[in-house]
Order: sequence, then structure tokens, then C-alpha cells
Amino acid sequence: MSFLTRESLLVDSANRNNQNLLLMVLTGAYGGYTNEDVNNALIRAAINGNAGCVSLLLDWNADCDAEDMDGDTPLMLAACNNHIEVAQQLLRAGCGVNRVSDRQRTALHMASWVGNSKICKMLLQAGADLTIQEMYGDTALMLAAHRSPEVASLLAREGPQVVNMKNESGDSALGCATKSGHLQCVQDLVDAGADVNSMNRLGETALLFATYENHPNVAQLLLDCGADPNIATKSGLVPLHIACKKNLEELCQLLLEGGADPDFADTMGQRAMTYAVANGNTAIISKLIQAGATPRYQGPSLFHRRLVIMSPLYKALLDKRLDIARVLHRAGSCSQSELFEISQCEDLHSELEDTVKGKEVLGFIKEICSAPASLRLKCLQRIQSILGKARAKREKILSLQLPKPLISFLLFEDLDK
Repeated sequence: MSFLTRESLLVDSANRNNQNLLLMVLTGAYGGYTNEDVNNALIRAAINGNAGCVSLLLDWNADCDAEDMDGDTPLMLAACNNHIEVAQQLLRAGCGVNRVSDRQRTALHMASWVGNSKICKMLLQAGADLTIQEMYGDTALMLAAHRSPEVASLLAREGPQVVNMKNESGDSALGCATKSGHLQCVQDLVDAGADVNSMNRLGETALLFATYENHPNVAQLLLDCGADPNIATKSGLVPLHIACKKNLEELCQLLLEGGADPDFADTMGQRAMTYAVANGNTAIISKLIQAGATPRYQGPSLFHRRLVIMSPLYKALLDKRLDIARVLHRAGSCSQSELFEISQCEDLHSELEDTVKGKEVLGFIKEICSAPASLRLKCLQRIQSILGKARAKREKILSLQLPKPLISFLLFEDLDK
């Protein structure tokens, strides 16, 4: 072992948990050493969970708050490596429980990140501060909400005052838990006072995250707890837009039942219907129409609304989706003037005339453009103008003393029959 320096020998013995050799080095069997050598040995022992070496080094006055090159202390290193006994030793030695690393993380941040509830409890009992935020603004609760729902629930109960704190992106712990789909953690955060309608800097809510990540059970819980499905991001997107864009039928149904406006338009005038038609999802299209969605394009200006190529019906025709086109037409997707524009659109006709399916679509265009608006269509349009849209319309219709087939007719539930 003569090739090792005294410093490397001290660190190596602590690293390998060789307590006898460590004691020999400490007692001067291999010459002198510095306090820095002892502190470095303590750091290595803490990383590897060598409790015997930690105890010995603390007895030899090693600094329990010594820092490695990243500013991490032995307590932080023990916490992030799940060494419970070493963490206990360091706390008994009086180490600083709220010391921060170069990344502004505490031992509680690290224990929360790895999901060690036992160490988290020890740190809280020792006075760990839940409000400390690391370099990106995350609290220990936020880190736990991402990865460890059990720890997040513990921290939420212990520190309800931090539940609605936000990081640099404006996300709260609830948003973090929702992205990861931790249902019980979401419930515990709400019980601790989390704001279900809190928005980050982009205007995104927990409900939007639940929709984007396809967590219908979490979305239902948020709706039951008062989440507003019509809060839009800065670009005007609402959860229903996301559900339609990603073809998430179950979430579309949940959101519509939870009060989502089927006609909510983003900053470019795109609505849920636009996204559903683009994806060719007849089930979602029918759900939207049954919820009172207007099948016509409603752009941000009169100029946009006059562009027939922006209409859902035009998109369905261009994609040769006759099934969707029929549903949209029956629901009143275009005025007679717009139908006339479709019939005269040379680009559309040239796109369709070269295939058998395209010729079928051209035949359908000729049929709908030459026929007068049906009595049924006029009836349905008039009913919607009188009764309103979405949930209010549905409740009014269901309250009417009418035969079931008529109720189904008024609710647009016979669209696919």
C-alpha cells in the first residue's frame, strides 16, 4: 500500500468500509493527515453508507457539514443514496439539516427525489424547511409529486403552507402529480388545499396536464373537485381541444359532462370540432354535436369565417371521409351559400375527380348542393337556437314530456343511425 498517499489511503479505507485500516491511519500509523483528508473520507463513507466508518470519523472530529465539489454535504449524500442509519448518525452529530448545495437543494429535496419516506420523516422531525426552493424553484414537495406519491402525500400533510407554491415555470405540486398520474397524491394535495385551477406561466392547468397525459381518472377527480374545463392557455387551448387532437374519446366525454364548452375557440379560431374532423374521429364528432357543438367553422374574424376551406365539412370532403361529411351536413355544418362555394371550388374538385372514392364524394357534393335544406335540419337548427347549447340544452330537452325517439332526435343521438 506504499503507492497510496496518506490522503488516498484514508479515503480508500472509508470508501471500502475498512474500519481497522481507517483507525490505523487516523492514529498516525502511516503519518500525518489534514482535516480536509478526514472530511473527504467522511463524504465517501456517507455516499456508500458505511455507518461504522462514519461513526469513527465523527469521533475524530470530521466536519459533519463538509462539502464535496458540488456543495453536497454528507447528509445530502446519505439521503440521496437511501442510507438511513448514516443519516441518523449525522443528524445526531448536529449537522445542518437545511444546508443547501450548489444547486440550492437540501437533504429533504434529495430524499424526496428518491422517495425515501423514512429519511424524509427524520429530516422533518429535525426541522427541515419545506419552503426552500432549489435552483429551478422546485420545493421538496414538487420533486416528490413527480416521482414518489407516498412522500408527496406525507409532505403535503406536514406542510400545507407550501402546497400552492410555484416553481420558475409556474407549476405547483398539483401539476407535477397530475403529469405523473398519481391519483391518491392528487387527492391528498387537494385535501391539503391545492388550488385545482392554478395556472403556470403558459396558462396550463392540472386538468390540461391530466388530459394531455391521458389520465382520465385524475381528470375526473379534478372535475369533481371543481376544476374549470374552460380555462385556456395563452394560445387559447383548453383540455377539450387536447382530447380531440389526441383522439381521447373517454376524456372528451368526461370533459363535456364536466361542463366543457364544445365551441370554445383558440386564438386562431380552431375549435374541438376542427381537431376531431382533422383526426377523422366520428365518435368524438358525434359526442361534440350531441353536446351542442356548432359544426361550422367560427374563425377569429369575418374574413376567416368566409373562408370555406377552413370549414370542418370541407376538410372531411377533402379527406374523402363521406361518413364524417354526412354527419356534419346533417348537423348543419354549412349554410346554403357556403355549400354553393364548395360546389364551385375548383381545387377541391380537381383533388377528388381522379379516384373512385373521390367521385363518390363529388356525387355527395352535388347531392347536398342541389337539395334544399331539409325540414329536419331546419327543425334541429331552430331547436338549438331556442334551447341553447351543451348541458343547458340537454337538461331542458330531458325535462320535456316526450316519447323516447323524439328525445333522441332532439339530442342528436340518432346521428349515426
